[in-house]
Amino acid sequence: PAWGNRRHRPSTSIFTHNEKETIVFERKKESDYFYIWKALCCCLVIVIHYPFPGTAGEMILAIGRISVPFFFAVSGWYLFRDDDEKDQLEQLRSKLLKTVRLTLRVGVICIAFAAAVSLPEGKISAGEWFAERFNIFEILHLLVFDYGKMLESCAYHLWYLFAMINCYAVLYCGKKLERRFKRTWDGRSVMMMLLVALFILEAIVKGHGSWYRNWLFVGMPFILMGWYARQNMLNITRIPIFCGAVLSVAESILFGRKEIYLGTALTVLLILQRTHFSDFDWLPDRMKDFLVYVGKNLSSRIYYYHVLVLVTLQIQTDIRNGWLPILVLLISFFLAELLYRIEMIRCSKKAA
Repeated sequence: PAWGNRRHRPSTSIFTHNEKETIVFERKKESDYFYIWKALCCCLVIVIHYPFPGTAGEMILAIGRISVPFFFAVSGWYLFRDDDEKDQLEQLRSKLLKTVRLTLRVGVICIAFAAAVSLPEGKISAGEWFAERFNIFEILHLLVFDYGKMLESCAYHLWYLFAMINCYAVLYCGKKLERRFKRTWDGRSVMMMLLVALFILEAIVKGHGSWYRNWLFVGMPFILMGWYARQNMLNITRIPIFCGAVLSVAESILFGRKEIYLGTALTVLLILQRTHFSDFDWLPDRMKDFLVYVGKNLSSRIYYYHVLVLVTLQIQTDIRNGWLPILVLLISFFLAELLYRIEMIRCSKKAA
């Protein structure tokens, strides 16, 4: 019988054992590289929301603008696992639903915290507070611009999650249309046009740019940047990453604060180049393992809940100097570690 000769069949794998080991090693090197950058960027987000004082603080703030664009870009890098069109639709659907559930869970916590902070002041009743934030206009404003009164106070950083929802939804619809009409769209051209539109808006629109800091002008171009960089379609020569950071600092000195600098886009693009995947090899193993652990298991939790820590410290303490961002980072780290340990205990109990 056929099953009797199974062990004598030639291997169907197209890779040798050594080639498999090389592939596994390269994938781990890639994932560790991005985990380290996630760990660094979750720290930079805190500096954006409460900058260090002085000129040095402004320089760090300009460099830190890469954080959220990088999160979009790395999501684009891992957007699809393969080129199977039907499977890509299912992957987008799964990512969309997962992000919606995550946004609801984290959003409820942050909005409940905002209510607990605001309502005791007695300036507004609970009914008025909720009616002001949860109405048709604010919901539509949130869905279109990823910002609104619903996210004020303690949830403004969650615009990133709403932007991811919109991006996944648009990409899913785009894939559906591609499949129906059997035509593909040039994502690289879309990426370039959206980035150019973003920089034009930043140049001509004065004041806070929250209305164009959304899924369309920030989320989508950087997700596409990550996807095409993984396919080696956005290759550039090996330029040190710090060149993009220097350009961001120069722009901040010349033009003042901006949401996204030209140097921001350049830095993210440089981070995505495979030629930089060895940039952290000089780190001691313990430091590298620690950063990988933070990037893999804690960075998202630090991002979601650091604003709650920041608001609490601002209410309960008089610290208003350069120590506050450091204190927020340390407390957010221990909170993220606690939440991670609790989740691991729950998962182990379910498995048992």
